[in-house]
Amino acid sequence: DIFGVPLLANGDAYYNLNISHDHQLAGFGEVTYALTDQLKLTLGGRLARTSFDIYNYSDGPQNYGPAGPNYGFQKETPFTPKVSIAYQLDQNNLFYATYAKGFRVGGANPPLPSFCGPDLIAEGYDSGQAPLTYKSDTTQSYEVGSKNNFNNVLKLATSLYYIRWNNIQQSVYVAGACGLQFTDNLGTAAAKGFDLQADAVLGPVTLEAAIGYTSARYIADSPHALAFDGDAISGQAAINGSPGTNPPWNVSLGVQYNFELADHKVYARFDDEYASRNPWMAAIQDPRSSQYTAYPTPESYTLSSTNFLQFRTGTTLGGWEASFFVDNLLNSHTTTNYER
Repeated sequence: DIFGVPLLANGDAYYNLNISHDHQLAGFGEVTYALTDQLKLTLGGRLARTSFDIYNYSDGPQNYGPAGPNYGFQKETPFTPKVSIAYQLDQNNLFYATYAKGFRVGGANPPLPSFCGPDLIAEGYDSGQAPLTYKSDTTQSYEVGSKNNFNNVLKLATSLYYIRWNNIQQSVYVAGACGLQFTDNLGTAAAKGFDLQADAVLGPVTLEAAIGYTSARYIADSPHALAFDGDAISGQAAINGSPGTNPPWNVSLGVQYNFELADHKVYARFDDEYASRNPWMAAIQDPRSSQYTAYPTPESYTLSSTNFLQFRTGTTLGGWEASFFVDNLLNSHTTTNYER
């Protein structure tokens, strides 16, 4: 037994069964209409019928069982439109603007044990219970850009974008004696930035460059103090104290020199990839956040910038190609993620 409570018949101390089903039925259509020979309008849309259900049964002295069976069910009918307009100035210059809506299907939570009630109240859930369902979260994205070709010597692709993220599905960690988590719709965020790609051919030398900037941050305080205006959005890597944020700046550069040696085509190439340090705190690093107590500093720190340089050279020998390469040419030792 555990604390005087007997084990289950098979000797287990903890039993938690969750059976879930995710069903989606959707239809999609898109049509493009030429307003003029150069100007085209594209309209599209996707209509879906989604449902999610979960069955939960828990037992065992470590899980305060038996409890259940419990059922959760969530259904929605999301519609996601798309509108795009493109202007082909000539065969070398294209300009476009696009709006689109996206969604992530909602779901259901297995109920938390009753002993989590006081800690849930402390987190701002006055009923002492976590929500049994959560809705889909949605994005509204806007993008303008162009693709340009200058005499096949310089090619450019540029874009500016803004994405608003509403009703974000977030995992809420319940601190204190509970120590469990659930999903709820909390917070509003925005991602905005630009990207630029360039390719140039200068005789035997080819140059490639890609530069991207993204500011992905909350734009309002989340309910229950989960995150605050200005906090950085955390990604899937946000586990065990890691902030899980993405670098605002990403830069990649490549240069290749092509020449002949002993009647064989030879090339030498350098590629460099740079990712900047994120200057904004994640919610788990913000002392105002309810998530801060789960992973207190200094155990959570911001990852540094990274730089990865590669070199490759090679030649052709008949129908064969031989190459020599060195990855991480500068022998950098950079932390890319961690667990506390």
